[in-house]
Amino acid sequence: MNEGFYHRLVRLGLAGLLLWGCVEDAPAPAPEPPCTPVGESGARPLILELLESDELGGTRRLTEGGLIHLERPVQGGHVVYVTARVTGLCTKSVLLTGRIRSIEDDSVLNKDIRRGFGLKELGDGTATSDPLDLSTFSNIALCPEVRDRYDVEGTQYILEIEVEDIDARVAKTAIRVTPTCGQSDEAERSTCSCECNLGGVSSGCG
Repeated sequence: MNEGFYHRLVRLGLAGLLLWGCVEDAPAPAPEPPCTPVGESGARPLILELLESDELGGTRRLTEGGLIHLERPVQGGHVVYVTARVTGLCTKSVLLTGRIRSIEDDSVLNKDIRRGFGLKELGDGTATSDPLDLSTFSNIALCPEVRDRYDVEGTQYILEIEVEDIDARVAKTAIRVTPTCGQSDEAERSTCSCECNLGGVSSGCG
């Protein structure tokens, strides 16, 4: 064997061993720091209030027995956009579940699950969805999805909201709400009422 070729092989072999040693000796990536819940240390997970989109880039507080507004998303129909203001939860990556349930028979009219987004910290020990990003709200579709079984507008239902963080802490609550078509435009409001009442036909509304 050519001596120069042999020496090159030896050098390549040593370089490979050195490279392998570097790979073997590379430090493991540092573990991510633990996720610290928003709020006071040791505070239990809690929903402080429920909120809905106000169509203007802000939110309105939902109250027990009060109204919840039906809005028209880009894909059509009508939904309610709801979220919660929470404390005692990690805000990095949450699971938000919203349900509308019948008071009469306890059946679920519809539900929506949002996962993997971060809550916006408000600086007062609480956090909520970004009001400018409706994908971080629970988008519960009601009309025309359930119009064959229920009158949606003007009927009281139970709204259930549950928020779970990345460390499996959970906060949940439920209140009674009454869906309403509160659009300022009369034609839009009429279409909403048509689609959201028992027997309404989407193609014949508006």
